[in-house]
Order: sequence, then C-alpha cells, then structure tokens
Amino acid sequence: MIERFLKFIRNKENKDLSVEVIKENKEVLLEQEIAKIKENPEEDIILTEKEQNNSQNKILKSEIEKIEYHLPPLELLDIKINSNQVESKKILVESAQKLQRILYSFGVKSKVENVSIGPTITTYEIRLEEGISVNKVKKLKDDLALNLGTKIIDIKIIPEKQLVGIETERRDKEIVKFGEIIKNEEFENSTSKLTVGLGKDIYGKYKIIDIEKTSHMLISGTTGSGKSMFLHILINSILYKAKPNEVKFLMIDTKAVELSLYNKIPHLLVPVITDKRKALGALAWLCQEMQNRYAILANKWVKNIEEYNKKQNNHEKLPNIILIIDEYADLIEIDKKEIEEYIYILTQKARSVGIYIIIVTERPSINIINGTIKANIPTRVAFRLPSQIDSKVILDSIGAEELLGNGDMLLKEVGIYESKRYQGAFISNDELEKITNYIKAEEKITYNGDILQAVDNNGLKLDIDDDIDPFLMEAIESVVETGQASTSFIQRRFKIGYARAGRIIDQMEARGVISSYQGSKPREVLMSVDRWNELKSINN
Repeated sequence: MIERFLKFIRNKENKDLSVEVIKENKEVLLEQEIAKIKENPEEDIILTEKEQNNSQNKILKSEIEKIEYHLPPLELLDIKINSNQVESKKILVESAQKLQRILYSFGVKSKVENVSIGPTITTYEIRLEEGISVNKVKKLKDDLALNLGTKIIDIKIIPEKQLVGIETERRDKEIVKFGEIIKNEEFENSTSKLTVGLGKDIYGKYKIIDIEKTSHMLISGTTGSGKSMFLHILINSILYKAKPNEVKFLMIDTKAVELSLYNKIPHLLVPVITDKRKALGALAWLCQEMQNRYAILANKWVKNIEEYNKKQNNHEKLPNIILIIDEYADLIEIDKKEIEEYIYILTQKARSVGIYIIIVTERPSINIINGTIKANIPTRVAFRLPSQIDSKVILDSIGAEELLGNGDMLLKEVGIYESKRYQGAFISNDELEKITNYIKAEEKITYNGDILQAVDNNGLKLDIDDDIDPFLMEAIESVVETGQASTSFIQRRFKIGYARAGRIIDQMEARGVISSYQGSKPREVLMSVDRWNELKSINN
C-alpha cells in the first residue's frame, strides 16, 4: 500500500510543491492518500514501457530533490536592530562642540569635521590649525578623558583625510548581531564557501573575511574577551555558506566545553575530539590526508584545490577541511615536540590542498606559540590580553592589552602591516541551538570509518599488537644506543607511519625497555647498553 502511495506521489501532475512544503505536510498527505487507496483498492496505475522509464527518471530526480541539503534559513536568527543603541544626532553635535571647546582651552585650535559611530567607539575627526603639533593633542589624552567624562581609546592620524581621529568609548555600546551580518549584501554575494562575517569596524562598516585568502589563523584572548564567541561566528558563517560535501570540520576541544554542541552535524569528519592522545592521531591523519591530496593534484597536473575542483563533477570534488584546535596550550602538554612538528607541516603546506588551521589559545607565550609556527600563520586575531608582551607574541605589536573585552578585537591580515580594530559579532545560545538542530535534521551524519580508525589507533587506548613488529629489535637497539624514545623518533629512523611507530613504542614499553607515557615528559630508556648486549648474546 505504501509503495502504491509513493508511486502515486512521484507521478502526480502537480510538480510545484517545494521540498519544504512536502516536509511540513508529509504526514497529512500520507493519511489522505492512504485513505483514497483504501476507498479504491482495485484501482491501479498502468504505464507503458516508455512511461515507466520516464517514471523511473522522475523517481530518481524526486529522490535526489528529497535528500537535497538546504542551507539554514535567516528565520533562525535574530536580525532586529535595537534602535535605542544608536546615539542621537543632537547628542553627537553637543559632544563635538564640547570637545572643540576643551581643545581650545588647552591652546589647541581645531575644528571637528566629522563624527563616525562604531559599535563600541565614537571617532571625532578634527582638523588642526597650522602650527599645531599632533603630539600636543596626544599628550592631552588624560585631560580630554577627564573633561569629556569618557575613556579615550586612541588619538591617531588619519592620513588619507589629513585629519586627527580622537576615539572615545561609547556609553551605549551596540551589539553586532550575527543575523544582520549574514543578511548583509557583501556576505550574501560572496561565492566563497569559507566566508566569515567578522563584525564591524570602528566606523560601523561590516567586516567580511574569506579564509581562502586569510589562510591559517591564530586567535588569542583572556577568558571573557570574546574568542570563543568569535569561534562560533566563524563556524556558523561557514555553515550558512557551505554544504557538508563542500566543507568539513575537524574539531579538537581539549576543554570539552565550547564545541560539543556541534557533534552530529554532517559537516564533521569525526565527532569533536576531546581526548588529547586521539587529537595527536587526528593531526597524524590530517598530515597523511594532505600528502594524499598532493598526489591527487599531481596526477591531474594542477597546482591547487581550486583548479582541481573546477575540472571535476560535484561528487568528485575535494571538500575544504577546517581544523580547529581549542585550547592549543593544553594540547601540547602531551607531546610538545611532535605536535609542533605536525602543526609546522600543516601550516607550511596544507593551504594549497584546501586544508586550513585555526588555533585558539588563552596563553600566547613564546613557549606556546614559537616563531616557526607564527611565520606560517599570517592572520592573527587578538582579543583582550593581560600584557604588552602577550600582545607582541600574537600581533608583533602592542595594543591588545588595552582592548575593552566582549568582542573588541585587533585583526592582523595578510599583507597589511598594521592591525585594525573591530567589534566581533554576537550569536546567542538560542540561535546556536536552532542552527545546529536544523542542520542535524537536514542531513544525518555518517562518519568516515577509516578516519575514526586512524584517530583511535593513534589514541590513548591503543591495543598492543601481539605480532612482533619486524623492526622491533632494531628499534630497541636504536633507542638504547641513543637514549631517545618517542614515536616521532621511530618514524624518522625507520621511515614508517605514525600508527606502526606507535605500536613499536607500545611493544617496547610492554617488554620493559622504556617507561610508560609520562605526559609532557619524554619516556625514559630503562634498559642499559650492557644489559641489551647481554640479552642479544643469550639470544644468539
């Protein structure tokens, strides 16, 4: 009966029902059509061979349309702009006049020519009379703050206008909603699947970035500064642009707090990784995937993933992969040297094959983020940081220590020397829940078994293989002679994969050659050279 009903639906003359309408009314339609079939049990549908072939084509098309993935709608987001947050023109005029009077009282003759309103900062653009030094105005920063009754963020030259900008903190800060950025024309017209609606600049203009151009990103900030919110904005911007077959995420969240809500979305390669050892396995797999992709591009005589995908059918295209690591400082505790090696390889070579790295950390010290990794991560995002030293680690300049928090950020982009200030967008927990629930319902997730196995085999609970590896004896000799015992050492020494090297390490541990895993500390070599030589002679 159900088969007859499906056949009836597929061959209905009315073809203009949208997927959404069918989804909303499928239960009602099912009941109605079953009732009709019950009333006319003898009625059947007779088709010629040609009609049957056409019907099959229509069925195939119908099935494809039925399972077609639909991007999240704007209706899931709050796009209303709070009009109460916009300062009135009268107040701005009065503030400009007051600033002009205060400057005059300190012997600075000037004229306020323009006032720009940003989400958190109001900028007064003033023209100084000839002979007035800009440094004289900068020295008045504290006096201006006292007389204006508001914090002076910065005083700087606006070269293109030949004016001086005095940036003051807004009393009624504006919340930049994620919905209004997604609705923005620049975001909607962007063809890149890796488009991100960052927020607004200090003049109130929307800031849209493209990860294909910005490449890898390093993000840092103290607790509550806005870095986790930025991560959600980045992920959801892509979810509003890309289908699961176009962009895949590999998420490592050692804190097991921020990214867990994305579990079971179809864009994930594997469930969000919280086990540090499995995270190490994920990095090893990603490096191997990068090498595989380079081999694929070489076979097609193309230089990058963009050229390759242009020549392929939809089902043959390679998806972009976004690796997100939150928190990097926690992750490197397990094996700093090895993880840095993986990150260095990925940041150096992965971009051309559509793999991008997003690293998030609260502790941007030189011990956590070394110069080699920084050199390969051109885009940096700094939220409020504790000190000038931390700011220099991320941005190579000071400034992040004076940010206001709650999404106030400095962005250093590729090819731009100076960092620019922006107010990050905001997305509520309710919106996050609606988006993820919609995507989970739109398409069921099917994790790649090979990737899961690769991650698990490199993880903490790696089973020891009963079969002795052919390289085990040579590996023991190398470890005993050099005093070094690590998976990466075995990999380099015998030119084997990470998983096999890990099994050899486990077999050496089981035989008492080396100590057990000790976190960030290197394994100890427990067997002396004399004892090893003694065992070899006995065996011989």
